[in-house]
Amino acid sequence: MSDELVFYTNPMSRGRIIRWMLEEVGAPYRTELIDFATSPGGSSEFITVYEARGLSAVPAFLRSGEEAEIEVRWVELDELVEAALDGRLHNSILLVAVLASHAKRS
Repeated sequence: MSDELVFYTNPMSRGRIIRWMLEEVGAPYRTELIDFATSPGGSSEFITVYEARGLSAVPAFLRSGEEAEIEVRWVELDELVEAALDGRLHNSILLVAVLASHAKRS
């Protein structure tokens, strides 16, 4: 296990203050970002996907209306990679996140 801190931030956020503090004290850290253009040439929109680790479940709130049917569950990365490669994932943001995470792990 590395003593290096993994810093999840958006470069345009207040996270720059934390980055400045880490640099001032000389703490080793790295920033995890995955940026991609949603429609290169057709839009200037970029999406940043952050990789989170060490999460745990929290009590869910009561969903109503169109959210009442949403199923929430934990899925292992290997299962998601398999679904992406089999063409079973159709959300482009999820596909980018899954394949980027898989590539970083390999």
